[in-house]
Amino acid sequence: MNRPFAFFDFDGTLTVKDSLLPFLRKVSGSSTFYKKILCHSPVLLGYLLKFIENHRAKEIILSSFLSNKKESDIREISKQFAQDDLTIFLRSNGLQILRQCQNEGFSCVLVSASPEIYLKYWAANYGFDDVIGTRLQIQNGILTGKIDGENCYGEAKVRRIKALYGSCFPNSRAYSDSIADLPMLRLVDSPYLLRHGVFCSFTEKKYG
Repeated sequence: MNRPFAFFDFDGTLTVKDSLLPFLRKVSGSSTFYKKILCHSPVLLGYLLKFIENHRAKEIILSSFLSNKKESDIREISKQFAQDDLTIFLRSNGLQILRQCQNEGFSCVLVSASPEIYLKYWAANYGFDDVIGTRLQIQNGILTGKIDGENCYGEAKVRRIKALYGSCFPNSRAYSDSIADLPMLRLVDSPYLLRHGVFCSFTEKKYG
């Protein structure tokens, strides 16, 4: 008999804040990080005001920090980031639910818009069965700064899940902190949305 799934968002669900910018600061160092963020503030503002789409804004930022970096160097930084930095801002009740799902026999899958390159190291330490995240384009051992395929966000999460596991998820669960994950929440029988620090059973009628 196939195990039911528990799909977990990462940023804001298993952490108390976003992980991408701290990762980019780890890659570049604080001084360079703040200079580049200031330089790209029009891009960030354009994204917040919905003038620039998510994928494009993210790729501009990633390119600025990761273009022409050696894959081996970024993987080593990713490993350090996952082992040291990420532990500082994990969400305790999110981890408690993860352990509960694991103990109950769910196949736990991390599904995030953040880069797989560091999520895989973190997820391996916390017993996840699989990781679905945004993939970074690598050519001949060098990062191009571009996204490989889709930014794993919104509907793209569902497409990635279905490509791996099909389209039927009986008795499965999904956890998120954001209504942007509505497509993933709709996939399962038991969706949960973080509200005021508590994971609550989600219904569109209740939160619509």
